[in-house]
Amino acid sequence: MKKIIASIIITTMIIINLFCIADEPIQTTYSHLYGKTTIVTQIDYVNDIVYCDDFNGFTWSFFGTEDWNIDDIATFVMYDNNTADIHDDVIINVTYNGYIE
Repeated sequence: MKKIIASIIITTMIIINLFCIADEPIQTTYSHLYGKTTIVTQIDYVNDIVYCDDFNGFTWSFFGTEDWNIDDIATFVMYDNNTADIHDDVIINVTYNGYIE
């Protein structure tokens, strides 16, 4: 009998918590993230840096030269640092998307 009462109490607490969570507004932090497609233009194996140019003429770099080649296409998830200035944007994630022959 004690197990049944305990399980009813636990189930009730879980249901109450679910309703409380649903009432809170959901805030997204994605508003300052954007995607950028680039092409690998230079690889510095000594310092482990990959340099990529976007199609607006800006050069971006990230660490991790393994598996990257010149003319590979890399797509970034970028964070704009809550500013309009592109020079302080940060690369959050890098994904390989093919290559150009």
